[in-house]
Amino acid sequence: MYMKVLDLHGVRHNIAAQLLEETVNRMWSSNEELQIITGHSEEMKKIVVDILLEYKLEYKVGDYSGLNTGYIKTYLD
Repeated sequence: MYMKVLDLHGVRHNIAAQLLEETVNRMWSSNEELQIITGHSEEMKKIVVDILLEYKLEYKVGDYSGLNTGYIKTYLD
């Protein structure tokens, strides 16, 4: 399995939403994992999660230890 990364850290929120939607549409049914770097902005995480929920995608915030919550992973199958 190959993982793509979309770095939204430091990107304006309205542009981040557009970039994420374009990326999800392009990767749809690709059987790839997408790591979305959000930084620690709660607003950015909410934007990302809302979009992933619109697409009915499962996601996980951060790593298994719970120490790094600056990214969200999803799988586009």
